[in-house]
Amino acid sequence: MAFNFLFKTPKIRRFHYEPIFYDPEKEAHEERMKRIMKEVNASGSEEYKPGLTRGTFRDYYKNKRRSDRYHTLRLMIIVFILLLLAYFLIFR
Repeated sequence: MAFNFLFKTPKIRRFHYEPIFYDPEKEAHEERMKRIMKEVNASGSEEYKPGLTRGTFRDYYKNKRRSDRYHTLRLMIIVFILLLLAYFLIFR
């Protein structure tokens, strides 16, 4: 298949279910560790994990524009090839 690069096939989406089990000992241990960490840290703050960082949305839209451009280019190539084939079939 020489024209595989022209057609983008979607990836297989799988359902992944991971059951959650309740472990009272583990929860008690985690609670104890949190309480100890608060006592050790004078400020009482836990580790900060930012969900959104600077430039997240900008990068998303930049990648989206780039993929849209490739879709348009692929469509133009396919239309050009079809028009070329139609031309040869009709005027031959």
